[in-house]
Amino acid sequence: MSEKKSSDFTLIFIVTLLVIFGIIMVFSSSYYYALAKNGDAYYFLKRDLIWALAGFAAMFIASLVSYKIYRKIAPVLFVISIILLLLVFSPLGVEI
Repeated sequence: MSEKKSSDFTLIFIVTLLVIFGIIMVFSSSYYYALAKNGDAYYFLKRDLIWALAGFAAMFIASLVSYKIYRKIAPVLFVISIILLLLVFSPLGVEI
């Protein structure tokens, strides 16, 4: 991997802005609910920040993998995705 890979910084910038905007919106709408239910007004903010960081780490790791590997496993992932989508109609879950 001696080649230096270039990233699409516009896409990364837009994704980052959308994630930050979403975290701010969730925080502003859940502040009092989290304070009343959990005693910690920042409960959902902390949780969302952790998941956002995990998502950015996964995005970074996925960007290091060659697209040729993705082309090889794409049909298998497609079939798995269709099966998981069809499981929505099965009685395996709990209806609330």
